[in-house]
Amino acid sequence: MNRGTRTFISRGGRAVTSSDLGILYARHRRGILRVASKLLRDQAAAEDVVQETWVRAMRFFGTRATDGQPSAAWFYRVALNLCYDRLRALARDRTAVAEPAELDGGELAEAHAVGSGAPAVDPEQEVLRAELARAVREAVEGLPPLLREAVVLREYGGLKYREIAEIASCPVGTVMSRLHLARQRLRLALAPYLELDTDPAGEQADTDTGQAGQGGG
Repeated sequence: MNRGTRTFISRGGRAVTSSDLGILYARHRRGILRVASKLLRDQAAAEDVVQETWVRAMRFFGTRATDGQPSAAWFYRVALNLCYDRLRALARDRTAVAEPAELDGGELAEAHAVGSGAPAVDPEQEVLRAELARAVREAVEGLPPLLREAVVLREYGGLKYREIAEIASCPVGTVMSRLHLARQRLRLALAPYLELDTDPAGEQADTDTGQAGQGGG
């Protein structure tokens, strides 16, 4: 064992070493960063949350007996709490809207996923994609906390239903219900943008119908 390795003992008598924590943390660090970045909209703040999550893990397991082994869900729960603390503290400062050039790759991917999925071919389409990306972001942020948390953990953290259930301390079925309801609300909120994507086809259908009617008259 390395000289710098510390050993903690759980209430069940199982040994947990700082190396165990480090391996688990390293495995999920990128996922935690994606979730924190999505919630905070600030990469530097998200990096701070990721670091503070590790500090709290070492402090927590080093000062008290814990139930069982540390898990990915435990790290995500700590990170989420840190994000919520920051959001509450900075709520009045979160009024600036990012310009299209400031949108990150994740937001542009959201726009493609929600829209037609076709790559932008001209500046006008790129602006529309950026507008849709902002609409997606605002729709996600407008969800009730429990629904938003489920969506962020699933879509941005890439977590499985059972992992989200562990983080949220609820049954897997509840997680699935929250995600279903969240997606319904997102589709409703984004309906105007989705209709814009389908308007050309609708207009063509109307034109074809009109021409057919004129031909039959």
